[in-house]
Amino acid sequence: MTTLETIIKHLEQSIYPGSGLARIQPFLESIQNPQKQLKCIHIAGTNGKGSTLHYLQTVLSHAQYKVGTFSSPYMIHYLDRFRINNQAISEEDFISLYRQYESAWKKFHLSKFEIETAIAILYFLQEHCDICIFECGVGGLLDSTNIISPLCSIITNVSYDHTDLLGSTLEEITVQKAGIIKENTLCITAENKTICKTIITNTCKSKNAKLILIPSTIPYQKHNNNITFTYQGISYQLQTIASYQIKNACCCIEAIYYLQSIGFSNIKQSNIQQGLYLANWLGRCEILSYNPFILIDGAHNVDGIQALIDAIPDIASYQIIFSAVKNKNYSQMLDLLQSVCDDITVTSFSFYRSESIENLCRGKNIQSIENFKDAFLSAYHKKKAMIICGSLYFISQIRPFILNFINTKQED
Repeated sequence: MTTLETIIKHLEQSIYPGSGLARIQPFLESIQNPQKQLKCIHIAGTNGKGSTLHYLQTVLSHAQYKVGTFSSPYMIHYLDRFRINNQAISEEDFISLYRQYESAWKKFHLSKFEIETAIAILYFLQEHCDICIFECGVGGLLDSTNIISPLCSIITNVSYDHTDLLGSTLEEITVQKAGIIKENTLCITAENKTICKTIITNTCKSKNAKLILIPSTIPYQKHNNNITFTYQGISYQLQTIASYQIKNACCCIEAIYYLQSIGFSNIKQSNIQQGLYLANWLGRCEILSYNPFILIDGAHNVDGIQALIDAIPDIASYQIIFSAVKNKNYSQMLDLLQSVCDDITVTSFSFYRSESIENLCRGKNIQSIENFKDAFLSAYHKKKAMIICGSLYFISQIRPFILNFINTKQED
């Protein structure tokens, strides 16, 4: 395979049932376990993984470290999943790594995500990264990223998502998330529900791992489109209107403090404050336009929708465009949105798991427009503030369309 497009097409056909580490582990053992040579941070959680990863990457980059990040899904381009100091892997490097181990992918029957995890490990080692941050794909315990040996683990939060894979109860889901905690390491979590916290605490005890709990409430103030909060006596500012990002930022702060304590001495307090302020994670309460006001947010589960509602106190004055993938609790998500806003349109997008508008609308008194571009244009002509939310796959498709539309309007 010689082109990126043919490789991606092949990867998309390599969807095999999950097997924990049963496939990726023997592959990595066959090439002398390169993952063991990396210094890593591992992040699990229902929401906030990507934001926490981005905060960490920005702070560490500002401290002049070479930082590898592996995350999903991508927002702009497939290769964005594999980044060093926020720069995506080149097509040449990706193709080279893929082809170098192509026969091994087949020999060990690796799935798409397992191959991607392996490529991330090999790429970061090849480029001599100082620190690597891995975001779990689904869950934690049985996720292929759990092959790494992290310096510390972060569990942002736990709620209902991927219940077909992780279990139908919070207890079952928490066990999966807590599966990333390793012996004699550090775990940081912002989760505060009693049952979840108990499972995480007990897992840490059984692994002789230290646990840091982020407080359930952290005072903050909003100033226009920024948030200021104080953590451990130090003031921080975030360029967002989303108060849910505060706990993600605090997880980052605690991880940075830990790295400082084990030898990452380049990190100064000013790096933490500046990095948190400059970090801007695409598609998470992101404002694309002020006139008219257009905000996009990858809120793709019930807790994510509630966090979005909490972040925008006057949400009733907005119009909302929503879409989701199959096997998500979109009915409850839409119920939440309808409880605070009466101008909601559901739409669809081009993705094999995209849910039909017929199913999204079932039992709801809401508007529907099949094509997301038509849905956006219809909303735009209302000249009313707009929130676009739902699946990150949906957000990744509608975002460039909106930006191009806005840029064209400005040129006119």
